[in-house]
Amino acid sequence: MESFWRNCIICLFLGFACLFESGNATPNVTLDYKICNGETFNWNEDNLVQKMDEVLDMAVGKVADNGYNYYASIRDENTDFQCWAHAACNGKLTWIDCYACVVRAHDLLMNQCRRNYGAQFQLIDCRVRREKYEFNED
Repeated sequence: MESFWRNCIICLFLGFACLFESGNATPNVTLDYKICNGETFNWNEDNLVQKMDEVLDMAVGKVADNGYNYYASIRDENTDFQCWAHAACNGKLTWIDCYACVVRAHDLLMNQCRRNYGAQFQLIDCRVRREKYEFNED
């Protein structure tokens, strides 16, 4: 009888350990690839760069609440400039892990390709893309 209870306690302990471990998984934010468009905005086009920043921020901010796959677009009313962005996550991630992953991809894009006409950063568990032209990846 003592071995029965000992085995039960061991099984419970292992079960809790498995639950605890699976709940603390983190997204894999290793860079898989990146593409930065060779064309860049001129230094006097900061308003257009800001629109590119806004559309990417919109996609990143909404992807976790929209099925882990979100497209966004924005138009500058003064110049009629329009741009698009896309953010996506591995569907196995938790909400917070999806958000953390796309924020990391966003930060990489902003640090390395902010003034480029377009850019795409693919991490293992998520990706972000923004362009000055409409695109569809379906």
